[in-house]
Amino acid sequence: MIPISVTVGPLATADADGVCASQVVPAAGALAINGALTAGFDADAFATAQAVAGAGDLTLDGTLTQSGVGYMATPGYVTITSAGDDSGITFTVAGMRYDAGGPAYYTETITGSNTSIVATSVKFHTVTAVTASGAAAGNVSVGTNGVATTDMARRIRITSAGNDAGITFTLTGTDWNNNIVTETITGSNASTADSTLDFKTVAKITASGASADAVTIGTNGIASSRPIRFDEFAGPEVALQVTATGTVSFTVQQSLDDPEDIGLGSVTWLAHADSDFVNGTASAQSNYAYAPLVSRILLNSGTGTVVYTAIQSTVNTL
Repeated sequence: MIPISVTVGPLATADADGVCASQVVPAAGALAINGALTAGFDADAFATAQAVAGAGDLTLDGTLTQSGVGYMATPGYVTITSAGDDSGITFTVAGMRYDAGGPAYYTETITGSNTSIVATSVKFHTVTAVTASGAAAGNVSVGTNGVATTDMARRIRITSAGNDAGITFTLTGTDWNNNIVTETITGSNASTADSTLDFKTVAKITASGASADAVTIGTNGIASSRPIRFDEFAGPEVALQVTATGTVSFTVQQSLDDPEDIGLGSVTWLAHADSDFVNGTASAQSNYAYAPLVSRILLNSGTGTVVYTAIQSTVNTL
């Protein structure tokens, strides 16, 4: 059988707020994706910073507006940035979006933030109005949310300054093959919580409730390869090799679960029986006497690269 190789690393330095800069989540809803790894975030693309004296519409005067209407080249999420404590009021975003039936008028109401930023949970193609339910404590601006792109598909880290153990964060993005992936992560108590899936991009993050304090979202130092799927009709034996370059710690994993049936996030991964393949730091060879359904290599840490190669035996003929 032709060798199959997958590579992981080198990983860029972990970035705790590369996806989402520090923000307080005022209620269940979406976060602003506005870290250093993002593109497309523009805090005042629809409405430049302005005072809101009472209930009513904001003036849509940003760079993406024409005659008081905001336009996006492709549908995207809308952000609202508050300079003061607007957690006691709401903002209703109105415009056109696309659903299964085609373009449709839509509104979404989101709770304002306390000197922070909030985002819609649905995409808009146009923004025709943003209406405040009451006076804002400081200037308010309205813009576009971003999309984060990592250096390679890798794990995402959520850092909570307060106790967020009672809420969850749902990440939506893409993997190595540009397939859409979604994972829900339980928040931590003044600590960190990491994804188990690898994200190449992160396009949307929603919280199930208000955060206790500030939250940042970025990357950690862990990544896994694309799974290698073995041929169920070929020979059972598989030769394995890991070529390590630089400083690394890796673990080869396998599973009998089928990701196509249960989803990659539900696969149970077990470490290889060979100790050289568990938290390994140097190039090594090993094997599977009986091929699992899928296998991968996990880069636990390090600044180097690992190349994982598998060669499955051909079908035995009698």
